[in-house]
Amino acid sequence: MRITALLLSAVLTATLFASVFFVNISSSLGEWDPLFDWDMSGKIDPADFAYFASIYGAEGTPINWTQLLEDIDNLTNRVAELESRIVEVNATLLSDVDILNATLISLNITVASLLERINLVETQQTLVNSTYNVTVKGTTETLSWVDMDSMSLQVRSNRTSHVVIIFSTEAKVEGTSPENWTDASIRIRALVDETIAYPADIYLNPTVSQELGYPTTHRHGLNYSAYSYVFYQLSVPQGDHTIKIQWRVTGSTGYVRGRTLTVIAFPTP
Repeated sequence: MRITALLLSAVLTATLFASVFFVNISSSLGEWDPLFDWDMSGKIDPADFAYFASIYGAEGTPINWTQLLEDIDNLTNRVAELESRIVEVNATLLSDVDILNATLISLNITVASLLERINLVETQQTLVNSTYNVTVKGTTETLSWVDMDSMSLQVRSNRTSHVVIIFSTEAKVEGTSPENWTDASIRIRALVDETIAYPADIYLNPTVSQELGYPTTHRHGLNYSAYSYVFYQLSVPQGDHTIKIQWRVTGSTGYVRGRTLTVIAFPTP
């Protein structure tokens, strides 16, 4: 009885071996085939045949190799499709990154431009300087220009600037006889360093002369009255500059009293 069981086991083992052998027709005697290595030891040995013997006679659903291969093909196609989509996504991401980089570069340029403009505004602030005096001063100079007392100041510009010079004063002319009042006048001019500002020299306060006709002639001069004038000089270079008012008198003595000098420097673009 025991011998019969052993023989039956051997027959079953041989039958299973043959069955598996014919399933993989690509296998041949002496060639490695992992399908036979059920214990995954890397070697076809009796343990693998013992496993076949232990499951001999078991039933179940057979492998549908056609469906399996089709599923593998579908899976392969799906993987290829996913790889293609990954490539497309990568290309889109790279394109988006390029766009973002270009935008970032543009923003950096804009920020740099704004910082430059802010710095320019900070360094191009309009400069204002002024001075005044209320002491009475007179001059009888008729030929040469002389500096008006206390009407000089310094300005420092950080950039080339247009300079506006505003001068105001109380003034009068006075002579020893009314006949001299007819042509008596004060002339003034503004200097930026040694350059005469526009529009050169001007008459500040000609004496009023009233002619009533022969044989009666009446002339008179004005007492202190307020006068003002605006000079300007374009494109004054960067640096320190002296601004001053000069004057001279025709035919009499000229006087100034309360007076102011204001200079505004507008940086050019």
